[in-house]
Amino acid sequence: MNRHLYGEAHGRPVKVLRYTLMNRRNSDDGVVLDEFWRARVIDDELYLQTSADLYHDKGRARTLRQYLEESHGRTTMLDGLVCHHVGVIRALKLKSDSSGPFEPVKGSLMSCRHCFTDYRIDVQWRPRTRMGWSPYGWVIRVTRWHQLGSCRSPQDSKWFNYATKNVGAITAPRVNSCTAGMVYRRWRGQDAEGAGVTNLAGDDGRFVELSR
Repeated sequence: MNRHLYGEAHGRPVKVLRYTLMNRRNSDDGVVLDEFWRARVIDDELYLQTSADLYHDKGRARTLRQYLEESHGRTTMLDGLVCHHVGVIRALKLKSDSSGPFEPVKGSLMSCRHCFTDYRIDVQWRPRTRMGWSPYGWVIRVTRWHQLGSCRSPQDSKWFNYATKNVGAITAPRVNSCTAGMVYRRWRGQDAEGAGVTNLAGDDGRFVELSR
């Protein structure tokens, strides 16, 4: 990853990591995942911001809820949706279904203890639009910020921690060297500099325990 230092002959531009993956499915139950990726280089390291919307293509909330509840122990679209170390289901903390499949949730900024990933999970109700093509009903949005290191060696600690599923093999966990919420704040700081915004209060974040 040297293009930003030495020019176009030394690697591909980060814009190749900017893409949209729509209408991903792994069954015929109508549950859909849309993903959106952005990348940038900050202080000679690669950062990714990704967001994913999980919803039912007919707005059927109970089918979506059932998909979430039955995902334990199965290979689903939720695997690695935050990172290899944080499970979406436990992070989402679904409440009892007695009052309805979902409740609106404005997620807090959270951080993986093992890799350099910050994330938040929101549960939103979206009305159906006249155009009819955008997600409607209950939508679960998972937004992540990843710091992946210089990407010049697979042994780079930031890349290694992100790519390694077995936490026992991680000798330098993120919690020992990087405060909670820092990856998000570095990404947001780039946006703030361009917009003249300096107040990032309330973006402290906190670490979560292993929740696979």
